[in-house]
Amino acid sequence: MNLAKVSLVATVCFGITAASGVRADGEQLGVTLPDLTPAAVQEDGYVDPSLKRRTSCTQSPSRPGWVMVQPKGYEWRVELAMAWKALRTRRMLAEDDTCTCDTLYPDWTAVRPDIEAMWESIGTQPRAKWSPSTADLYYETLSGLSREHSNMSVAIGRLCSSPE
Repeated sequence: MNLAKVSLVATVCFGITAASGVRADGEQLGVTLPDLTPAAVQEDGYVDPSLKRRTSCTQSPSRPGWVMVQPKGYEWRVELAMAWKALRTRRMLAEDDTCTCDTLYPDWTAVRPDIEAMWESIGTQPRAKWSPSTADLYYETLSGLSREHSNMSVAIGRLCSSPE
């Protein structure tokens, strides 16, 4: 029985989605676990915790699971997507000179191809496996996105003190 327990523990701890164990007496135990990896849960089960803190625009879209739930090592995708979204939002607010819920919390569906293209331009490996040139490209991209929108933050804060 110990081997079956070890197999089940290894399965749960290391993210393997299905396992079968063998008891000490050689009897085969068929154990199948549901797929609990983040990729399997992200689209359907993700609920953005920022919705709980919102005091206005509560009916507007939240951050989607395909952005916020990333495999281990790919958290850099969240950082880039959020910086990209912040810059896009600030540009739209500056152009329109009005603060609306649609501008503050846009639907991410239409921009998904743009964000995924940005991710692809950085690469397809987890951060731990990046070459120095990939790391440089990532940090240049992130600082470029962040630098531009930080200059607009005070004006946007005043404009959006109470969204329309």
